[in-house]
Order: sequence, then C-alpha cells, then structure tokens
Amino acid sequence: MSQIPDLQNSLFAKDISDLIDHIHHIQEHYSEEYQPHWKGFKADYKAFSDPYADILNKQNISEEERFILVASLLPNCDFNILYKLNTSAGVKLSGGFIEHSGLIPNGETICFLMGEERRREITSALSIYGNLMNAGLIAHHVITPEAPFMSKLILPSEELQAVTLFNRTYHPSYSTNFPAEQLTTTLEWEDMVLTYQTKQQLRAVENWLSYENQLAELSSVSRKMKKGYRALFHGPSGTGKTATAALLGKQFGRDVYRVDLSMMVSKYIGETEKNLKKIFDVAEHRDWILFFDEADSIFGKRTKASSSNDRYANQEVSYLLQRIENYEGVILLATNFRANMDDAFKRRFQAMVSFPSPKQPERLELWRKILDTEVPISDEVDFRELSNVDNMTGAMITNVLQFCVLEMFRLEESMITLKMISDGIMFEKSKI
Repeated sequence: MSQIPDLQNSLFAKDISDLIDHIHHIQEHYSEEYQPHWKGFKADYKAFSDPYADILNKQNISEEERFILVASLLPNCDFNILYKLNTSAGVKLSGGFIEHSGLIPNGETICFLMGEERRREITSALSIYGNLMNAGLIAHHVITPEAPFMSKLILPSEELQAVTLFNRTYHPSYSTNFPAEQLTTTLEWEDMVLTYQTKQQLRAVENWLSYENQLAELSSVSRKMKKGYRALFHGPSGTGKTATAALLGKQFGRDVYRVDLSMMVSKYIGETEKNLKKIFDVAEHRDWILFFDEADSIFGKRTKASSSNDRYANQEVSYLLQRIENYEGVILLATNFRANMDDAFKRRFQAMVSFPSPKQPERLELWRKILDTEVPISDEVDFRELSNVDNMTGAMITNVLQFCVLEMFRLEESMITLKMISDGIMFEKSKI
C-alpha cells in the first residue's frame, strides 16, 4: 500500500509521486525493446522553502542526486513498489536487495530506473567523494565485501528521513553515535549581566555570525583566511558562558550543540578520537555552533611524551586541533581556567571572551534581575546588602531563588523573606 506523506503539497510529496508514477509507467510499457528514461521532476525545488527544499538548495543538488535521495526513501513510502516491478512480466531489475517482500535500491537500480545513459553521473553522485555522502544524506550498506561498488544498498540518513517523511528540521538526540546535546535557553539578552569588556569581546563573535556570508563573497580577502570561526570563553563556573552560547544560537537562528569534553575523554586508547569524530562527521556542512564545555580537560598544557599515556593524550589534543581547524562553522570552547590552556592552542582563536566573577555592581544587578519574578519579596530584603556578599555568581543566585521558593512552599508563606535568602546563600556557600 502506498504511504506517500501527506505534507500539504510539500516538495517531497511531489517528488515521490513523480517517481512512483514513473515506476508505474515502466510496468505498463515495459518490453524487450523498451528502455526506461527519466524525464525529470516536475517541481522546481528552488521555488520551495520547506526543510527538504532547503537541503536541495544548500547542497545545489543535481537531478541524479535528487533522484537518488527520493529513491532511497521509496521503501518508507511504498515498500512493495520496487518488488512488484521486479516481478512484473519481463522486468528484471538490475540490483537491489529483497527483504520481507520489499526491495531496497542500489546503484544498479538507479541506473535502470533513470536510464543507462546516466550511469556515469549516477556513479559520481554515489561516490564517497560526492555531494550526497559528504553532506551525510545517504549511507552505503555492503552485503558482501567483494561486491561491486554499484551493488551497495542506498540508505537514507536520519536527517533525510526527518526532513522528508516528517517535514521537520533535523535535531539529533544524544546517543553513542552523537555524544552531544542541543543547547537551548528561555533567557533573553536583557536577562544577562555582562561586563563592558565581555560585551565588547562578544561583538567580534556577533560580527562573524552576522557577516560571514558577505566576507566569503570577497574572494581576495576570504582566501587568505581559514574557514570557520573559533572563540574561547574563559572564566569561573556560573558566570554565563553556557547561557551566552545558547543566546548566540537563539539570536542568529543557529542550532547549538554542547559537547562535555570531560565526559568524552576515554581511558581507552583511541576512543576519545572516535567520539570526537562522530560529532564532527555529523556537524560538517551544517550551520551549527559547536560548544565544547570543560575544554581544559583535554586542552590542558601538553606534556613531554615520557610515557605511552602522555603520547596518547597529546595525540587526542592534536586530533581535536586538526578537526577544529578544518571545521567551517563556529566553534566555542569554554574553560574555567584560561592559564591551563596550551599556548599553541590559544593562538588558534579569533576571539577570547572573558567571563569574570561578578563584582559588587554586577552582583547588585544580578540580585535585582534574578529575584524580579511574580513571587513577592519581603520589604526587609536590601539588594545592596546582598550584593556585598562576595563570590556569588549568577548561577548561584539563581539557585538561591529556587531554594527560597521551595522554602516558601514548605513553610506555606506568601513571600520570600530575608531569612530564606540568607539560608539559601549559606547553602550555596557550603557547596564550594
């Protein structure tokens, strides 16, 4: 039974209908003299703006590449159609893999359906060096290692299935195959309390995100620069590094993915590189911001290779440096201790953004902003007095607010009192 997605006349719904009509035409007219000839998709993808069309536009997809993408999804839309074609009178599909009465296409299947005159273009489109593989839109599955290249099964990626079958932008979930999590925030810039210096340093990152396309158009300028942008956020925990990364993504419409490097470093030789490779391979060719947290856990000062462990640790740093250098998007790294970072690594950043511990004026603003909620505050609370308490970051003050509201519920009070705040500060200080 046909399961063409009902996506309000989406581009993919039109494309899959064109392909199914083409297959039905082959079934009806096939003979020994008949040779299938693909006449092209009817819809101009440049006239659409859904997630599937966005991928085709971004990758400047050719007709053969577009056909391969749609054909790879046929088993999801009409599982039996290729199997029925293969069992039609006189038809012998070249290639494919029969499983549970369905047929998964391979390169030979595509050549048969489009026409042998397109074999060179199809082979090029399926190449590991081609557009589709580089963009991570399809994968090859080999049934037997010695099988010819064009016999490899063509499988759609999770991203391709998301944008076509569900008409949704792809957001990978944290898993062993993608050890990173999407970073979002409900905060706005006006909720942040940043020093003048921090704001000035952040402007360099904002300028890149605003004007990178215009910069790329100046070929005589851009060819002298490495692609991508790298910035280091440094400062104590709780000073707004992660929130700032999330807000940059929110401001510029970029997905931000957080990688906790302290969780990724493996005691097993080679595993750290494998984990990092998974992230970069998925993130390539996408407008994502990669946010590496706890960067000093892997980017601490390199040691002399006096042992095998030191050599492998240095090898991990070198691998990540190489991938960061070659990444064409934006990479933000966060560390609590700038002094711990390798000097050679620091030179690779276009921006260094400082997030210092808030001083009294910033603490006063933080107390006022964070406690400005629908929950009443007792008149006895003096924000200036609270701001005199040293070593209180924005994250710690937010934790105090949570502590106070829960205490208010427990005590069945109607407002936050000075005692609740004092107890909350003491509780926070006890964690240091």
